[in-house]
Amino acid sequence: MTGLSFECRSATIRHGPARPAIDAIDLRIEAGEHVAVIGPSGAGKSTLLAVLGASLRPHAGEVLLDTRDPWQLGGRGLRMLRAPTCSAHRSPPLPPRRRW
Repeated sequence: MTGLSFECRSATIRHGPARPAIDAIDLRIEAGEHVAVIGPSGAGKSTLLAVLGASLRPHAGEVLLDTRDPWQLGGRGLRMLRAPTCSAHRSPPLPPRRRW
């Protein structure tokens, strides 16, 4: 397997009524390409990764995995499309700094 391609076309993601976490992003990642997502806390990094992994549906725009819209697939098709992806969450959180 050579990997998946990912594409966002004017994708917007909201968490409630506040301003968008991601607003009209255009992004293309080719299969086999290595990409780092960096930025300050609250910039939308985790949200972007959730969208690219088809765990979070955009409110507007389009997200494609291997040229397919994951939200047009049935449950089994979506699971098969997600299978090659992995999201490792930061849990448990790091303990607070201790002073001795």
